Amino acid sequence: MESRFLKQRLDTLKENITQILEQQKNWEKEFFLADGNPTQKDRCRERIRDLKSQFYEYNEEYEQLKQQAIADPSIRQSASEQLNRIEIGVQDLKYGQAVILGEIDQAVQVLLDRYDESQRSTVAEITSHLDKNQFQLLQVLLNILDSNTIPDAEIQSMTALIEKRLATLPPDQANVAGITRAKKIAKDPSLDTKHRLKLFLPIIPIILSYEGEIELGAGANLPGVWDWVKKKLLP
Repeated sequence: MESRFLKQRLDTLKENITQILEQQKNWEKEFFLADGNPTQKDRCRERIRDLKSQFYEYNEEYEQLKQQAIADPSIRQSASEQLNRIEIGVQDLKYGQAVILGEIDQAVQVLLDRYDESQRSTVAEITSHLDKNQFQLLQVLLNILDSNTIPDAEIQSMTALIEKRLATLPPDQANVAGITRAKKIAKDPSLDTKHRLKLFLPIIPIILSYEGEIELGAGANLPGVWDWVKKKLLP
């Protein structure tokens, strides 16, 4: 497929996935607001299952187009921005659907797929200590970091804040196996700043939960989460 036509199809695909994402966010909000109303929660789950079915169709085509773009350097370069935006939407959809439908193991796997294979066991160990709201926060932070909108200086600043806070964690948290391994891996000189921070992101919800309750709920994707987290990490 020529680059021009691939970009056009990616634009259409991005629009379709964005529409599903918007609808899913609305139904997620309804789901979280329906506490004490089992009938409404079941209705929300059913609608999200329908959206999941539609999403699978778009995701199948997305994966095919992604492989074409990867195989052709000229296409990959011209379509990289569309692919990046779609990838973030795809991950967000998969995670949100898995959480609402109660497929926790699937939600964990979707998150682990965003890490290098050599890091997944470490991340899995850390995330095993997270509850639903903490998982939501981690997903949002990963989306923000992978959007490539955070300047390098800001990435370095956030990494430094996490490292400082790790030194102040109580022993029962600081000695969690996954955190200990993450600190060791982060010393690998082959890791760039972004990948070091990505490895540290799962630790943020643990640090913040020590400070108090995390309640993001349906507003987990609101702009400003990054700044909110940074302020929370400040000593």
